[in-house]
This record gives sequence, structure tokens and C-alpha cells, in this order.
Amino acid sequence: LSWLLVFPMCIGLIMISDELIFVFAGDAFSPAAASLKIGALRVVAIAISGFAGAQVLVANGEEKKLFTSLIAGITFMIAIDFMLIPALGHVGAMIGAVCAEFLMGGLQLYLGRKYFSLDMFLNFSMLKYILAALTFIPICLLIKSFEFSIIITLMSCVLACIITYIVVLIILKDKLIKKYLTKGFKRGKENL
Repeated sequence: LSWLLVFPMCIGLIMISDELIFVFAGDAFSPAAASLKIGALRVVAIAISGFAGAQVLVANGEEKKLFTSLIAGITFMIAIDFMLIPALGHVGAMIGAVCAEFLMGGLQLYLGRKYFSLDMFLNFSMLKYILAALTFIPICLLIKSFEFSIIITLMSCVLACIITYIVVLIILKDKLIKKYLTKGFKRGKENL
């Protein structure tokens, strides 16, 4: 389930970060949109860490390896923050956090490689989710080109992307989306 949500969350957040910052924090905080765009990549990194750390290392009693990856990530983040924050401020801090998260996830995958097959992690379903989520880019760019109000733009992007994502996955015959849609329709009928 997590990969079904990870890629649309990441790409969607990147595409609507300017509008989100404006709506929730105001125009004075618009520079924070750059950090939010970079930070959206953490969604993917955290999913990798969640799989490799919790589902692989912890499940197989390898907490020491997990701890090693965390120490490596923290050390890397502190080092990169010392280099980037003076020059880039909050953007540098976010770059450091994202890089550290990917380092930890990659290290956890490496340390747990004997417990899982790469096919279990990288599969055709993941490719479908990435491709379906990439449709958000032209959709949001098109909606933004109409120069609606911020709220209308934000709501239109979110709604259009959700609908498109589901439709593309139905066209690609994704089993997980079919399962959830079938469950939802069954519950709806039961409630009538």
C-alpha cells in the first residue's frame, strides 16, 4: 500500500507547494516553498527506510544494523548541514535532511540485502505508480496556466490529480487499486 501513496504524495507535494505555503502561511513565507519541494522527496526516502528498517532489519533481529544506519545518517546530516546551512539557510537544512534520509534507507537496504529479493522492493507496480504520478506535472502546470485564485488552483490540482491517478491505474490494470475500489463499492452498497 505504501508505494501506492508514496509517489503521488511526493510529486503532488512538489507541484502544489507554492500554493500550500501561501494558503497555510501567507505570502511572507513563500520562500519556504523551495524547502517544501525538496522535503517532498523525504516521503520516498522514509518509505525506503520504513521497508528496509522496520520490515527487513527489525523483523530479522538486526537492530544493531538499523542503529548503525541511523548513526551514519545523523553524522552525514550534521556534516552536510555545516556546509550547506551557512550558504543556503533552510533550503540547505532540507537538502541535508533529504540526503541523510536517502543515505539511511540505502544503507538499510544494503545491510538487509540477504533477507529480501530486489524484486520484492523494485517491481512493475512501483513503475506504474511512478508513471501515474508523473501525470501530475502537466496537469498542475496546465491548471496553473489559467491563473485562477490560489484556492481554486490548489483544489483543482488536487482533485484533477487524484482522479487522473486512479484512472491511469485502472487503465494499467493495477491490482491494488482494483482491490480498494472494489472494497469501497461493496461498502457503499452495504450502507444503502
